[in-house]
Amino acid sequence: MLQIPLARRLALVLAAAFPLFAASCSDDIGSSSAGASAGSDTLRVQTDSLVVSVDSLRYTVRIGYPQVAGASGTVSAAQVAAANGAVRDSVAAFAEAFRPKTAPGPDASNFDIAEVEGGTEEAFLGGDLFSAVVWIYTFTGGAHGNTSPVAVNTDLRTGAALRLGDLFQAGTPWADTLSARADRALVAKARGTDDPVSADEARATLEPEGYAPAAMPAVRFTLGADSLALHFEPYEVAYFAFGSTRVPVAYADLAAMLRPDGPAARLAARAARR
Repeated sequence: MLQIPLARRLALVLAAAFPLFAASCSDDIGSSSAGASAGSDTLRVQTDSLVVSVDSLRYTVRIGYPQVAGASGTVSAAQVAAANGAVRDSVAAFAEAFRPKTAPGPDASNFDIAEVEGGTEEAFLGGDLFSAVVWIYTFTGGAHGNTSPVAVNTDLRTGAALRLGDLFQAGTPWADTLSARADRALVAKARGTDDPVSADEARATLEPEGYAPAAMPAVRFTLGADSLALHFEPYEVAYFAFGSTRVPVAYADLAAMLRPDGPAARLAARAARR
């Protein structure tokens, strides 16, 4: 039975707003990491930061996370503020879950600490859609920590958090299709390049429960100009040393299943016009 780590379970609360704490703004994300600020006339992505240090608990947090700045003809400043609040509070809630409940005793070891740190790896603005992933490393003792993706997908017009199922028409086999694409990518990675093993041997090292069709509605994802990406953390689909995995899937390969008025279809149409 696949044991889903605590960080994985926490990431599933992304759509909820938690009134916890935040911190101050810093620099704009550069074009190489912000990706597609292109096409958003007066909207741009900036980096904000959450920094917390409680010496008595040996608890530290250092996370850079994305925020949208500006407004446009279809997205007001108030709508941007609401979306930013949801992102900020999701990151804060993730970090807060690792705060120790009591201070370590006098015999505390070097492992009696809680460290939470990370930053934005991808950020995308496509018209009125905002998508980003923040990779967060947590260490609370043991042989090593773990790294988890906190994915954010928001319709800036409504402030609604987008779920993977929102991209597709009801009744279509989108979950089976994405599961098969994930299987193909994960098996290829597991086979290796220097001394590749067979596909069956590679698949035997994976945890298929983590990317089975039934798991797809909860898989973290991000949107891009012409494709979506599935994000898997260590332990979720394989052993720790397998690391994190990003599986891109082009909208063109999903066209028959996309909801005609849905976010992915809007992005695909936008890409076709360029």
